[in-house]
Amino acid sequence: MPLSPETWEKLQYLARLELTPEEKVRMERELEELLAYVSPLRQLPLDGVSPMILPVEVEPVLRADVPEAFPSREELLRSAPEVQNGFFVVPNVLEE
Repeated sequence: MPLSPETWEKLQYLARLELTPEEKVRMERELEELLAYVSPLRQLPLDGVSPMILPVEVEPVLRADVPEAFPSREELLRSAPEVQNGFFVVPNVLEE
């Protein structure tokens, strides 16, 4: 199943690929081989089959959204590795 030049351009754009002409030829050939390999899946009778997100059922692991008491400022500062003048001391992340 050959892809149109427009589809190739769109795929390269979406994947942010900058291919040399040789790489493009090789990539086109490999992708077309891959599409040919999976094309028999189009023949499967899927009428009435609902799409699924995951192959197995997974229970949500979210906790209940219940308000909780927040530690006091003093408790939080006690847990910090370094405090100066009532503030957390963190490494510089911006260059001057």
